Amino acid sequence: MANAQEKQPVGFIGSTDTFRLKREDIHPPDQDIMLTSQPEDKYTPIETVGEGAMKAVIKMHDRDAARKIAMAVMLDAEDEDAYYRFLQEARITANLEHPNIVPVHDIGLDREGHLYFTMKLVGGESLGKIIERLASGDKNYRAGYSLHQLLIIFRKVCDAISFAHARGVIHLDLKPDNIQVGPFGEVLVLDWGLSRFIGDSEESASIPRHSSQKKTVRQSGVELTLDGIAKGTPGYMAPEQAAGRNREKDHRTDLYALGAILYTILTWKWPIEGNDIQKMLKDTIKGKIVSPKNRAPGRIIPLALEAVVMKAMALEPDARYQSASALAKDIDAYMGGFATSAERTNLFIQLWLLVKRHRAVSSVLLGSLLVIVAVVWNFMLGINVAKNEALKNEKKAFEALSVAQKEQEERLKLAMSAAPRFVAEAKKCFETGNDAEAMKELKTALTLDKNSSEAWLLYGRMMLAEESFAKAFNAFAKVKSIDCEKYSKIAKDYAVLTQEQERTLLAGERVRLGKEIDKAGDIVLAARLLKNANPDRATLTNRIEAARVALKELHPAEKNLRFNFRIYDSGSSEGIVLDITGNPQLHDLSPLKGLPISDLSIYGTAVSDLSPLQDMPLRRLWALGNKITDLSPLKGMPLQDLNIQATSVLDLSPLLNMPLKKLYIANTKISDISPLRNMPLEVLDISGTAVSDFSVIKGFPLVRLSMSNTAIKELSILKNCELRELNISGTPVSDIGILCEKPLESLSIESTQVNDISLLKGKPLLVLRLSDTAISDLSPLKGMPLKVLALGKCKNINDLTVLKELPLLEELELPAGAKNIEFLRKKPGLLKIGFGPSPGAAADFWRKWDEKQKK
Repeated sequence: MANAQEKQPVGFIGSTDTFRLKREDIHPPDQDIMLTSQPEDKYTPIETVGEGAMKAVIKMHDRDAARKIAMAVMLDAEDEDAYYRFLQEARITANLEHPNIVPVHDIGLDREGHLYFTMKLVGGESLGKIIERLASGDKNYRAGYSLHQLLIIFRKVCDAISFAHARGVIHLDLKPDNIQVGPFGEVLVLDWGLSRFIGDSEESASIPRHSSQKKTVRQSGVELTLDGIAKGTPGYMAPEQAAGRNREKDHRTDLYALGAILYTILTWKWPIEGNDIQKMLKDTIKGKIVSPKNRAPGRIIPLALEAVVMKAMALEPDARYQSASALAKDIDAYMGGFATSAERTNLFIQLWLLVKRHRAVSSVLLGSLLVIVAVVWNFMLGINVAKNEALKNEKKAFEALSVAQKEQEERLKLAMSAAPRFVAEAKKCFETGNDAEAMKELKTALTLDKNSSEAWLLYGRMMLAEESFAKAFNAFAKVKSIDCEKYSKIAKDYAVLTQEQERTLLAGERVRLGKEIDKAGDIVLAARLLKNANPDRATLTNRIEAARVALKELHPAEKNLRFNFRIYDSGSSEGIVLDITGNPQLHDLSPLKGLPISDLSIYGTAVSDLSPLQDMPLRRLWALGNKITDLSPLKGMPLQDLNIQATSVLDLSPLLNMPLKKLYIANTKISDISPLRNMPLEVLDISGTAVSDFSVIKGFPLVRLSMSNTAIKELSILKNCELRELNISGTPVSDIGILCEKPLESLSIESTQVNDISLLKGKPLLVLRLSDTAISDLSPLKGMPLKVLALGKCKNINDLTVLKELPLLEELELPAGAKNIEFLRKKPGLLKIGFGPSPGAAADFWRKWDEKQKK
């Protein structure tokens, strides 16, 4: 096997060992995995922009940086193996700092302890989408993405992968969909979820687990699942990867995928396609790759690039390119008009390339040659005129003899060509419930073409809907050109069941049939069967299943609909907890109408109308970031927890007299909160709203209140509140005296006019944020149990010695220009320190501090 190490990159100064990334760099064996909890109110969700098998990507607003970013979150936070793979992806990507690799900004834990990481929000579209548009005939895309421009994109991808290999990392999931092309020429390689270190064996890929650690806080080690099976995308997986031979995977596995991407650029098709994944994997393992020119005979494919593709996609790794830079060099050669190392050149090819590089001189020589050829051609043309005339007369004679036969054949073809139109009309009638008209159209189609597979398939489906299983089985037997094996088996099984017992289906059997049809991919037929199930005998689970199938039918774009539910029994009634978050195309909730749902999460969807929820026994509804404008359907509900942050809601009057305990309306245009009067609210977030009258808050038994970036000027309304958490950052408040008697544990007064905190003396505060204020005296903090303290942009603070008296301090944001801070180095519990709003690890800070002092 060739040496897995890539050539050291040009311009790199230092040893390869220093540049090369190692497993211990991201999973230090001698220390815990320290993960930072997400700062309070740092990120605000906007919308879900993508979702894969392991994670979802959500567009967020970063309050501190005042910019839009992308946040990757785990879909299954309870899967421990997925947790560590997700963490490894984040850290590997964070260490691959290259112009063509998506940059990672931050890694941490949210309030529930779930892992996330943030990245640059990438614009544009994927190379996969671009190629789809090219293949569909989009004129604008064909004008904007010539082969030359696509090769420039591919060349940048080669640079990114060459860099990753030099750092000791292989991607293992390269494909057009993981390459993002921006509107200004940016090219970024995404999704490093399957990446690993070059030379990792199955054993070394496993990291020792320390049983005493909890993944929700910190961990000193992880244990990744061994890749004993093939992981990747069929068509872009190398043979060793498709076969699950992990020990053989190295940087040349990525080079195979690069060849497959170039294959797609040339043909606008996947290297291997089909509906049978096992067959695709077998073809990959055996190296059964159709050459680009045979795969796309209608496209002009340069032989030089075809040779590059076939070399990169060679069955044996030793026969492929041995580095990404070598592949890139051949692309440069082709674009410069030179021969590539992959093609078999001869004198003629070299001469042709020379001509292409020197077109001006060559055109003069070619013109002279064409004149000579034209003279010879005219002479030969005269000789062939008589011969061609004789052949034409012979052809006319044969045509005259077969006219009658062809006319008969044409009439038959015309009748058969009309059959598909009647089948299409019959299908439309069937899907809208007009079975009588559907059968009429279908019989006409079969009269015109008795062998129509489409017609017999539809007839079989109609017989399944009527539960005439024997007729359905016979119909499917006549289908020749369409795979209907699943339908045929279902029809046979239920025909035997009903004939042996001489009865029709029971309600439960009808529901089971509907599920089997849904699994076969026929949502329309499944919905009809489930709808026809006896409602008196159908269980709550069956009703939920019918709703799921109906949602899939209404939203075909959601191919992998997320639909998670749990049923609870309170003794007197049943209820449903339903989570359909992360379905960006889902907009219609009508299939949920009438279900006894008590807890519903719909954020990350396109829902704008809540009317299907009317009269539900909802106690909790989370719809943050949705397009909702009207809360009227919620009127009269027993809601206790409602989150409508970042929606277009303006009016809260439908919530009048609700028993709400938690309400989140941050970043909305709501200006009137009077409908909340007399509610038992304990948690309220009105940050970033246009509320001007805060008097209604007086009557709330609040323990947690966030009203940052509002017009609140004074805090007398909080007199009777037993607050434990308060955020008034970004407000014109100057006096916080009323807080001296509150049992506060967390207080944020950043960017306010407060300049004196003496009244906080002796408070049991754990979190205090004072950044961007005129405060100068920190002595009232002496002896506090503070764990988090933020002093950023506090220009009047000169003396920090009081921090010696904070024994529990773990995180500190220093004021700009702070000096005489060496005493802080001796605080062993101070884990994070820095001058910015997101302090980093203390060890990193002191290392940089020492380097700066030396200068």
